[in-house]
Amino acid sequence: MLRSCSSRVAAKSLSRRFRAQAGAIVLCAACTSPSALYLLDDLGSADAGVGVDASGPGRDVASRPDLENRTGDAGRMNGDAGRMNGDVGRMNGDAGRMNGDAGSQDGSTLAPGDDDGDTLDNADDNCPAIANFDQADGDFDGRGDRCDNCPNLQANDQVDTDGDGLGDVCDPCPAVAGGAVDEDRDGVLVCQGDCDDGQDGVFPEAVEYCDGLDNDCDGVNDNGFPSLGTACSVGVGVCLREGEVRCAADRAATACDALPGAAGQELCNALDDDCDGSADELVEGCCQAGQTRVCGLGIGACDLGIQLCDGNRRFGACNAPVPQAELCNTSDDDCDGLVDEGFELGHGCSAGVGACQRAGQTACGADGVVACDAVAGLPSDETCNDVDDDCDGVVDDTPSCGGYVKSHCRMWLAWADLDMVNAQPRDAWDLCPGVTIDDASAMRCVATDPTSAGLFWDLRIEGAVDHNDWFGFRFDCADAASPSLATYIQSHCALYVGYADANGGVDGAETFGDCPEALQSDNPADALRCTSTAYDARFHAVQTRAPFGDNDRFALAFRCTDAQAPARALALQSSVNVWMTVNDQDNPVLRGAATFGDCPRAARDTSGQQRCVSTVGDGLFHILPMPNDDRTMGFGIGLSAR
Repeated sequence: MLRSCSSRVAAKSLSRRFRAQAGAIVLCAACTSPSALYLLDDLGSADAGVGVDASGPGRDVASRPDLENRTGDAGRMNGDAGRMNGDVGRMNGDAGRMNGDAGSQDGSTLAPGDDDGDTLDNADDNCPAIANFDQADGDFDGRGDRCDNCPNLQANDQVDTDGDGLGDVCDPCPAVAGGAVDEDRDGVLVCQGDCDDGQDGVFPEAVEYCDGLDNDCDGVNDNGFPSLGTACSVGVGVCLREGEVRCAADRAATACDALPGAAGQELCNALDDDCDGSADELVEGCCQAGQTRVCGLGIGACDLGIQLCDGNRRFGACNAPVPQAELCNTSDDDCDGLVDEGFELGHGCSAGVGACQRAGQTACGADGVVACDAVAGLPSDETCNDVDDDCDGVVDDTPSCGGYVKSHCRMWLAWADLDMVNAQPRDAWDLCPGVTIDDASAMRCVATDPTSAGLFWDLRIEGAVDHNDWFGFRFDCADAASPSLATYIQSHCALYVGYADANGGVDGAETFGDCPEALQSDNPADALRCTSTAYDARFHAVQTRAPFGDNDRFALAFRCTDAQAPARALALQSSVNVWMTVNDQDNPVLRGAATFGDCPRAARDTSGQQRCVSTVGDGLFHILPMPNDDRTMGFGIGLSAR
């Protein structure tokens, strides 16, 4: 099959047609311009177009700061051109296929005045010479995409100044046919002034290097290196050699190409034979016996000395001090004109830890090294005051914190009947904490009193404790004089309370159901439940779920944890006892009582009809058995120092 073409657009169309019909041979006898042939340079590409590959011109901009602006612009223009030319190529290819299809149809189906055979009259066809059944016009300029030389930009006049098939509106080089070329991929087109498109470092405004090239296209090679080609020399004395200034290996500077000669032994000949800048020094016969001369550095600790010419007419050794390693001693030991350089002096420092810490500055010590001039204070007995009094690196690691906790912290016990609360943390429990003792008919609470620390406080319950009842617990601390200490205790210590139905729980165990890993837990077996005061000074609840019997259990554990100061947390935990008590209907109300049966003399009391349990400071769960009677019971809470 032989076709002819007269324009670059036709050439692109043939390129698409060639790919669409295997075995077809396309000849373009009329397309003799380089721009037209350029369009057919890649028949294997499905989207061959005119101009520079869209991914090409801007690809090295990030590594070339001098191309940051113009290369980015050029890359975008060339990318747009590549995409638009690709669109033209695809549309011309489609047109070729449709023309072929139209030619195979019965001539009687063509509309009158329909030159391209697409069943549209020429007067109504936005591409009358190219079949375009869909009449697509993406840029709305009245010319169909298949015959539009700028299908993505409005180009009503379709001007193509350089005749390369790409309209001026979308041609990055509208006045130069084939000018959108960037063979060296340096981001600058030939039509933009690239004077050597075979070198990627050569283009206008490029950095001029010393490499024999006109990098910045100003017509002058290696301008900026005025000494290039001039005479030069290296070495001194007899080692002196002449050469010529040439480009250095890094192309950013020049260097002399001469190499110095080899130094020899100094002779008494008025020459600098050893190439050290002096002639005839220390040479026999070049001084008179008894002659002296000054020697040495004469800087810092290196005072000047004397050299004496001996009987062999040689100057002897210099008796001046030589440089030593610099010490921190207010002296220039290394004789470089600087005193105590390299030492960090005058910086803030401290000595001691905790209450013994004292501030000072770095200064020279007696042994010539840098030391802190501060002197640590003396330790004292550790007290619970948020200070490391004994200066052992741990704050408040003392049993005295138990007394602080009972006088600045409160433990709350609350009860609610008939599902009046839920397991969510609560800021208030009925009238509490505004009221420390609340005797409302269905919701009650009581708290230990810091002003009378260590006493037992009783909460009376009228009626049966059964499946819809809740017990609540809260732990909070306050100290206006030392708020940081109170905040630390509240945020690092928590009471864990578990309830077990039907003999659940083991005394002295590290865990109770899901406690302590879960701050609030309802065991799936519906027999073990737990809650925690959770460090937030709020009420947290646990539900009983069934009437009390003598096989039911409460479990208590008081734990303090601090990953940064574990010794402090352990000392705090071991200094506190949290008590929980229960008595049956025959026992009186305890409001601020000093004892509860055998408690606090004994950590556990199971005598008669009153029972109590203490956390005993070990962080483990300890069991409080329940009485058989589920009515008119009293529960109590206590907080004491160990």
